[in-house]
Amino acid sequence: MSPALPASTPAATPAAVPIAVPIALVGFSAFERQALGSYLRLMEQRQPGYVAVQSLDEARLLVVDADHAGFAQQVQRAGRRHEAVYVASKMAHDGGAWMLRPIDPQHLLRELDVLATLLRDAPPVAPAAAAAAAAAPAPAAEPPAPPLQLRPPSPVQGSPAVLLVDDSDIALRFLEKTITDLGLTPYCARSSQEALALLAREAFAAVLLDIDLGEHSLLDGLALCQRIKREHIHLGEQPPPLALVTAHHGAMQRVRADLAGADAFLTKPLDLDALRALLKPLLSAPLHAGG
Repeated sequence: MSPALPASTPAATPAAVPIAVPIALVGFSAFERQALGSYLRLMEQRQPGYVAVQSLDEARLLVVDADHAGFAQQVQRAGRRHEAVYVASKMAHDGGAWMLRPIDPQHLLRELDVLATLLRDAPPVAPAAAAAAAAAPAPAAEPPAPPLQLRPPSPVQGSPAVLLVDDSDIALRFLEKTITDLGLTPYCARSSQEALALLAREAFAAVLLDIDLGEHSLLDGLALCQRIKREHIHLGEQPPPLALVTAHHGAMQRVRADLAGADAFLTKPLDLDALRALLKPLLSAPLHAGG
């Protein structure tokens, strides 16, 4: 009888290696490129990790020198402005995120983390499609995006900040006045991209978020609420209290808001007494507006 073969020993499962997100540096001086490249190399083993690549076709995200218009235009022609962090000497409004010179590595990391979160489930850009888009004539210029309200004047020094997210300028003006009258500091965003960028920069005591954010927003209000509540994309230990606002009445919308993690549900036209009651605890809250 043949001797029994020894049982095979299962191979050890290798430890998971973080997948670094490839990033292209578009423009920049030799000194800045070297400094940014060195910093990104230190970030390869974190989650998400980042690694510098040479070509836009290889890159998932971009860091763009926006002080030279040609670089920003190159990215826009390729249809990738929402995958870019723009670095400039003054505020830029032509991409998913921006930051000012001198470059703060921690600020850059927060901006990249926001974009990586936004684009995590998006399909990668095909090199052929990117090249075709870059070679195509530039589309007709869109109206300039309204500036992000990053440092609004505070009605009360150190008052808590409230993030208002709505694609309607009329709704934002109404909410902004109401928040200011309560002695709070309003910050306005017109899309999920702007809201995520602000959440990465500022500490908020509350968020008022419209469910329907329009076609220019990558996420609707429900999806954005889920991301705020379930992923650490905000400053502070805990996500801010969040109220979803909608013009659609009905039990189904309330259920959807609950499932998204909303703390409150308001319908349009807004009941001012209900809104004031919701925000009243903030008037004595210790949280201050971000930096």
